[in-house]
Amino acid sequence: MAVLKSVFTREDKFYIPSLHDTPYSSISDLHISKEGVAKLLKEFNPNKASGPDKIPCRLLKELAGELAPIVAALFRHS
Repeated sequence: MAVLKSVFTREDKFYIPSLHDTPYSSISDLHISKEGVAKLLKEFNPNKASGPDKIPCRLLKELAGELAPIVAALFRHS
């Protein structure tokens, strides 16, 4: 009788190896505020073409105040 074995391994999802002697600084203290996101969205040029997400720049600029809390939360959680 054959014994079945899995080809998959179980990895610890919470262990992230650190890179020693890296030339890059840590960004753990990065702060993303809804006010900062709103400011950046309001600076969009409404005459520019949409990006790969197909969301018009004019829409992002005009709804900056309403979208900023959502976009800031998405960036904080990513």
